[in-house]
Amino acid sequence: MSAREYPAVHPPKMKPVHPGRIVGRALEHQGVAVQTAASAMGVSRQSLYRVLNGAAGVSPDMAIRLGEFLGNGPGLWLRMQASYDLWHAQNAFRASVKVVPIASVAKAALLAGKRGADKRARRSPGGKAQA
Repeated sequence: MSAREYPAVHPPKMKPVHPGRIVGRALEHQGVAVQTAASAMGVSRQSLYRVLNGAAGVSPDMAIRLGEFLGNGPGLWLRMQASYDLWHAQNAFRASVKVVPIASVAKAALLAGKRGADKRARRSPGGKAQA
């Protein structure tokens, strides 16, 4: 992370803003037209509009272009997109799956199965347990 980049952090229950909306606000604040920005970044106006409207995510290639154009590096845009995608995936997962085994319960079940296998492996060929 460069000195000018900041981590993308948001409260877990709060829906994150699509990075494209932030880019749109930055362009407005700087008084730069979308066509001008797209031309300067070497992308089509439609591609940039799709990101600005949230219809497309920020790809690594677009993150590099945004980072260079806005002067804040590609990592910020990729982390924001990853945060946005992860939040939506987690909410979709929670809505579709009602019960998920807790890691400690799953680990205990695995260990119990391993202990049984260890006992079987320690038995001698004659069927008696070795000391």
